[in-house]
Amino acid sequence: MTILSTRAAMVCITFITLSSMVSTTLTLAESQKPKATPQSKAITPKTKPKVQPAAAAAKTPACFGVAPQIEKLVPDEGHPGAKVAITGTEFGSPECLRGVSFGPGQSATFSMGNESTIVATVPINGRKGLVIVTVTTASGEDSKPFLIK
Repeated sequence: MTILSTRAAMVCITFITLSSMVSTTLTLAESQKPKATPQSKAITPKTKPKVQPAAAAAKTPACFGVAPQIEKLVPDEGHPGAKVAITGTEFGSPECLRGVSFGPGQSATFSMGNESTIVATVPINGRKGLVIVTVTTASGEDSKPFLIK
């Protein structure tokens, strides 16, 4: 990079690419030149960060690992408001379960029986027809079809 000239109104900079011997000139008006800014003051957080002792951290569930696998939905069809049992593997602990949905944008209320069973309620305002039930955890997601009558 070579600075060809510096004038009060503009700065011309020439870039030369050695491999192709092509030059490009960039002209910046005075208003476009980068301006030096004063050193900003350090930002102080409003709250103190929470420090967790090692013993407590060891008891915190590890949420990342294998993605969930839905084995079956019982029943595999139902009306809005119906309860659906979702069984599978790798659902993890309740803290790791992010959500259950019956199609895009149709979050369901749910409870977790254990690491392999979730009971979800078919959303009342969802569309009828074939939808995809998705279980999302911190490690990934899995889906199965479901018919809303």
